[in-house]
Amino acid sequence: MSDPGSILVVDDTEVVRWVVCRALDLYGYQHHAAETVEEALAAIENHAIDAVILDLQLPDLPGTEVLRRIKGRQPRVEVIILTGHASVATAVEAIESDAFAYLEKPAASEQIIGIVRRAVEKRRLALENLRLTRQLRSANEELEAKVARRTAELAKAYEDLKALDRLKAAFIDVASHELRTPLAVIETVLAIIRENTHAGRHCSARATELAASATTRLNALATRISGFAQIDQLESRLERTAIEPKLLVENVVADVSALLESRRQKLTVEVEHDLPDVSVDANKIHDAVLNLLMNATKFTADGGDIGLSVRNVDVESVEFRVSDTGIGIAEEDKPHLFDGFFTSLDTLHHSSGDSDFETRGIGLGLAIVKKFVEMHGGKVGIESNRRTGSSFWFTLPARGADLNGASEGRSKIGRGG
Repeated sequence: MSDPGSILVVDDTEVVRWVVCRALDLYGYQHHAAETVEEALAAIENHAIDAVILDLQLPDLPGTEVLRRIKGRQPRVEVIILTGHASVATAVEAIESDAFAYLEKPAASEQIIGIVRRAVEKRRLALENLRLTRQLRSANEELEAKVARRTAELAKAYEDLKALDRLKAAFIDVASHELRTPLAVIETVLAIIRENTHAGRHCSARATELAASATTRLNALATRISGFAQIDQLESRLERTAIEPKLLVENVVADVSALLESRRQKLTVEVEHDLPDVSVDANKIHDAVLNLLMNATKFTADGGDIGLSVRNVDVESVEFRVSDTGIGIAEEDKPHLFDGFFTSLDTLHHSSGDSDFETRGIGLGLAIVKKFVEMHGGKVGIESNRRTGSSFWFTLPARGADLNGASEGRSKIGRGG
């Protein structure tokens, strides 16, 4: 059986309190009785009261003032006035003070209980409405927060798509330029051959040499693009070996020494003593370091300085860092440097080549560095300033766990293709 409610009876006459409480008992209501205002307010504070039956003639304070105080403390508690001194003035004042009903003594028990039942029902409906309103407000706030988060995510996704669209357009421009240049060479060579059919062997040999060089360049471009597209499949084929960082560096430096000499660039190599071996796919990490060095040579003027260092950053990681005194990197380009096919959005100034100052390729070098390093559980980063150049770095686990069940041996050579 449901709880019919809890009622407070406030009257300075003991007989009235007893009669009303007896009637409430018969109908299953819980009840509390108070003779004074102080007792009434204490009961309101200490008990869950649904309705109050209040006499207007109390010894310490007028009933209408008690009504206002009860409503001030518990606005949703319903108050029923039961008075032996009824008047139009007190009735109007009681109703204006938000009394639920106004009864004159003596009142029949059935009449009192009927009004009490409606008062309790009204209070409980009001409380349920308040609960549902709060629940709805909370749900609305949660929904608004979700909508705001989703809107922000969509806005970011839209900006990312716009950035990707710009990168796509830039890549198409760059790739077109890279493809047109060797094709133009081949076209020129074929024209020379047609016009100089009888010019002699030397001319034909030179034309053939130029055509072969252009064809090789086209083939290398296609290989780089195809290789990057399949790079994710390489992760399961890491051939990890234990190798000294110093040996890795020496092999890379040997590969770029001729280029550095042709550009009159000075390379300073610093490798800490007693570095632990790194467990890596030597060819891939060789390519990562090589890509960073090639990048540094391209964006450092002839005669500039380049640094290559390897050091322990903590007991578990070894850092490889390539620094230069080149042109630096624009702030807006930094977030995209390791994205595939990102070179620069300024495709009007794109210049093909492998080693000349400020030449740009198709934007795969740094993306490959990031992918190869992350395959080994490492991280990549960059520090750059328009006035002082750039510093690219990546870390590798000093003694990384074997990945994908790859066997580990001892590497004797770090040169990679």
